[in-house]
Amino acid sequence: MKRFLEKSVSYTARHLIFFISAVLLLAAFVYGCGGSGGSG
Repeated sequence: MKRFLEKSVSYTARHLIFFISAVLLLAAFVYGCGGSGGSG
């Protein structure tokens, strides 16, 4: 059970990092295009 939990945690962490990086990239792209604010 412990091994399964460790594997699951590592798997989730990996996907979470990828998801967060993708969201940050998208946010930076939208912000750069002036999607929110448009003062630059």
